[in-house]
Amino acid sequence: MPFRGGTLTVSAIGEDAFDEQDIHILSQFAQVMSEGHQRLEEIARSQRQARLRDAVAGVREQVWGMEVERDLVKVMKSLGEGLRAAGLQFTDCGLNLVTPFEGLPMVRFYAAEQEAWIAGGSEHGADVVRQIWSSGTVAYRRDLQREDLYGEAGQIEHSLGHAVRSVVDVPFPHGTLAVNSTLPDAFDAEDLEIIEAMTQVLSEGVTRMGDLQALQQRNRALEEEVQARRQTEEALVVSESRYRSLFDSMENGCALHEMVLDDAGEPVDYVFLEVNDAFERHTTLRRQDLIGRRATAALPGIERDPADWIGTYGAVVRTGKSTAFENYSDVLGKWFSDIAYRPADGQFAVVFTDITDRKRMEQELVASHRLRAMGELSAGVSHNLNNILTGVLAPVQFLQMITDDAEILELAAEIETSGKRATEIVQRLNRAVRQEPEKKLVGIQLNECIVEAIEMTRPRWKDEAEARGCQIRVFYRIWRHRTHS
Repeated sequence: MPFRGGTLTVSAIGEDAFDEQDIHILSQFAQVMSEGHQRLEEIARSQRQARLRDAVAGVREQVWGMEVERDLVKVMKSLGEGLRAAGLQFTDCGLNLVTPFEGLPMVRFYAAEQEAWIAGGSEHGADVVRQIWSSGTVAYRRDLQREDLYGEAGQIEHSLGHAVRSVVDVPFPHGTLAVNSTLPDAFDAEDLEIIEAMTQVLSEGVTRMGDLQALQQRNRALEEEVQARRQTEEALVVSESRYRSLFDSMENGCALHEMVLDDAGEPVDYVFLEVNDAFERHTTLRRQDLIGRRATAALPGIERDPADWIGTYGAVVRTGKSTAFENYSDVLGKWFSDIAYRPADGQFAVVFTDITDRKRMEQELVASHRLRAMGELSAGVSHNLNNILTGVLAPVQFLQMITDDAEILELAAEIETSGKRATEIVQRLNRAVRQEPEKKLVGIQLNECIVEAIEMTRPRWKDEAEARGCQIRVFYRIWRHRTHS
């Protein structure tokens, strides 16, 4: 008696041992067995799906923990363990990473079982990967001994050190995930679904690796903060329990919104769907005042904010392209550093932090640089003015030394007073800009300074002149400054 999964067989020694009623009873037993077999299949499928969810969660947890490029090794190791935990019987799994380049894209091979990048991969192997990657479809070679479509059996054996029979390559935006077995027809439809699910998580990991490289180049000082934001992006695709736990424990503010469009399809508002605790700390807004409300109602004036928050987030929802930016909120009176992306159609999520203190420090630094520049300019101007004033005061003082004419001395005294006052003003200006303490003036022996200057410059004015046939003699006539009443 056939049933789902097999047949129910009953035998007897005699002929015509079973009448119609017996057949009917056997049919009912077969029906019950069919239901039981179906139930076993459902239980097995449910268990396998549970193992797959656990495996995907384990790999994704490694993705969240990525901090540097070499952490991809941990992701690949967790991926291999996850595939085995999900019930796949395979020999090797590896990552074929494709990097866009002028001409042909570059291909690198990573073997999870060896936990290393394979050096010197063949160009033929790279061509096969590029062909599968560009096609965007899963390539399952059931038995390389029976049919080697890409002529790759020998190259794979050379790279891995052993022959394989069946190979699966699942492409994703950054390359392919390759899984093989020494057995032919090693993978069924459910196995392929599991590999594709793992490939999606691996894609997230490779994407994260690229993001980390870019962020490290742009701003190493903010590396840890940006890594936390990228981890939040990954957390939004996990189960609600994991999402909630990470969401609420973040240091960065995070919020999920739904975009509101007008009849022409243009963004005009958005609704708060969820915010985390850090959102309240950074913005001083309360969760209960936001959830389910439009931004224009919860934050009056946001539609007129020069930062154009609604338009910026609307572009993310429309294009699906993530964006990172820094802007000032007139409504909240703070600076924020934002990363916005689209987790689902019509929605956008924002991960942000308050950078108001950093911006204030930057402005103070700019002001300090400007003040320093003013000081340097003031020093130059002061030097030139002092030279000019010296050209005024020195002759006046010299005139006071050589004349006894009262009228001339009176005029010279006025000039000297004005010149000294101007000199003092220049010095005060220079000290104020440079913020230097006023230096105490010290008297010097002018006669000694004059003689010393003449002797130090003698090779210039005397030796060079005598070499040209000129004789120069110096007569010292030093006057002492006389005080006139």
